[in-house]
Amino acid sequence: YHAPRERLSLPHQVNVTMPTGCQIMGILVGNPYQPGWSRESSEGAPMSLQSKDEYLIPEETRRVARAAFPKGTLCLRIADVLGTIYRDQQFAELFAHRGQPAASPARLALATVLQFVDGLSDRQAAEAVRGRIDWKYALALELTDPGFDHTVLSEFRSRLVSGQAELRLLDTLLERLRALKLLKPRGRQRT
Repeated sequence: YHAPRERLSLPHQVNVTMPTGCQIMGILVGNPYQPGWSRESSEGAPMSLQSKDEYLIPEETRRVARAAFPKGTLCLRIADVLGTIYRDQQFAELFAHRGQPAASPARLALATVLQFVDGLSDRQAAEAVRGRIDWKYALALELTDPGFDHTVLSEFRSRLVSGQAELRLLDTLLERLRALKLLKPRGRQRT
């Protein structure tokens, strides 16, 4: 059954759960079957998806990762020891009020850190998100999550630079390490 393509009554409240688990809430303005329709944020946040404070590792991802890597990997240890490092709200001002749903900036931030640690290109990092169990574990993704296109990482970095937020990744990571007493202050730094 296909819904008739007629004008919706205005406004039309929507609440959709995407396959990746992201929830999109908002108001449809106009007819979504015609050009020019838009979705306005229901909470006024400058992101096109509802931000989350924390992403929990899906049970199946946890079970499969533990079976595949009984001794653990760096990604598993990062997720287990550091927990949620980044929050979507930290990057909210970098995203538009309208438009297609954005990938979770918190997950993109962690993917960027993992990419740097592993020395991967954008394409390789996107493939790791799609195909590596330990990355899915660290990013708290379902095993069936399709990931994202490799261009999303460079677009995210561009948003960080244009929003003068490029140090936010490092500063947040360092704060988390200090809070867990995994990083200790030293008297003198080497350059």
